[in-house]
Amino acid sequence: MNDIALSRGIKIDITSAARPAGQPVKGAKVDPAKDSFHHVGRAVDVNLVDKDGNRYKFDDLMPGNLSENIQGFVADVKALRFSTSVDTDRAPRWGRI
Repeated sequence: MNDIALSRGIKIDITSAARPAGQPVKGAKVDPAKDSFHHVGRAVDVNLVDKDGNRYKFDDLMPGNLSENIQGFVADVKALRFSTSVDTDRAPRWGRI
């Protein structure tokens, strides 16, 4: 994901990553899932800063609100395939878009 961002001149600003189950999420825009991948360190919340300096926060990360560059970045990330000891031939899930 970072390589794709770098190739497009996008900065990834991670706002939340691993978090303990049962703890409130400060500033949450939606109710956190009970079985969130954040609880096992397999999810991140991000803001994206495009090469023109525009910052895309949670409320902005919706189809139709994004620059072509950011849309391309999301499409490229969704197209990735990876395998780990836990997952085989998986693609990242982009929760908001």
